[in-house]
Amino acid sequence: MEVRPTKNIAKQDETFNAFYKSLEGYLLNASSQVSQSKTLFNIGVYDDIFKLIEKAHKDPLGIISDKIESEVKGIHTILDGMVNAFLSTNESLIKCFQKVDHSNNALYYYIVLKEDTLTNRKPFLRFIFDYDNKPISKKFPIIFDFVSIEIFDELLNEYETA
Repeated sequence: MEVRPTKNIAKQDETFNAFYKSLEGYLLNASSQVSQSKTLFNIGVYDDIFKLIEKAHKDPLGIISDKIESEVKGIHTILDGMVNAFLSTNESLIKCFQKVDHSNNALYYYIVLKEDTLTNRKPFLRFIFDYDNKPISKKFPIIFDFVSIEIFDELLNEYETA
């Protein structure tokens, strides 16, 4: 009996092959850049790759710290985009909202609903409930704080003057 791949498996193979090709291109490009940097170094020219290697040699913990900070910013950007997409799909319920800087890794949003009812809060609470069941939520919590327009204005003024 011959086993034939289904369309889903064929599609998955196509996706993985595209990923491998993309990764191969990235690594070839990186290898080329390293070779160029080595050539420049040998003639006394110090490029960004050399500076990165030099920094890693002088301050390895600083490189790790910089990398972690960069990754956290990237994760925040992705999560903020996800939240903004969610909020835009529920814009009919929202009068206004604002993301504010808060503690550590939390993404904190003040939300003013056009009509603050439990029914109108449900999609937001469902989103938070679903997110809180994911492991990432422990390191990068998302918080929706429902406030009145008066409190919203007051809180924004506090953040702007701080």
